[in-house]
Amino acid sequence: MHKTRYEGDRKDLLKLIPHRVSSVLDIGCGEGGLGRLLRERNSSVKLFALEVNEKAASEAARFYDTVEICDIQNGSLPFSTEYFDCIVCGDVLEHLYNPWETLSILKNHMKLDSLLIVSLPNIRYYRVLRELILKGNWTYKPSGILDWSHIRFFTLKEMKKMFDGAGYVIEKTIPVIGGSKDVKKLNKLLFYKLNDFIAKQYIFVLKCK
Repeated sequence: MHKTRYEGDRKDLLKLIPHRVSSVLDIGCGEGGLGRLLRERNSSVKLFALEVNEKAASEAARFYDTVEICDIQNGSLPFSTEYFDCIVCGDVLEHLYNPWETLSILKNHMKLDSLLIVSLPNIRYYRVLRELILKGNWTYKPSGILDWSHIRFFTLKEMKKMFDGAGYVIEKTIPVIGGSKDVKKLNKLLFYKLNDFIAKQYIFVLKCK
């Protein structure tokens, strides 16, 4: 499971994980950047992860209690039901053939009042649209919104529909703004009405309905 890193070790996701949590599952942990940050913050937290890349999983094992080398698309998780206080899907769902089903499966492993934290790239980002509309380009790249391993693409509206359909309530929506200084300045002058076009991705804090 390839994991695009927009912000290094994902400190943006770390700050959304409550300090009170005792058990966290990181889906697609890569080399364990988020796990390292969580372990430094709270040495007693129980950290679990899934990763399909064996080399990356070996690196991540330094920070997690358990790293399972498996693909979440197989339809089940090797963990107890209603176990986790928080599950993290940082740039993962867009790599899956059926992210809708995966979201439903994750619910079975979440405690009452637990959180699901998700980040997803925004296909409505203006630079992607500019290349498509003005130049006819839809060019895949090693990383970013058109990462070569992305299977699914979402606008903010479709992200929200997916979460609602899978039985989640959105607690918080955070746009990760990109673009030039001039574009950001224009967005501010327009009272942030351009957010949906200059957000490279969105981060969500979700709860089960």
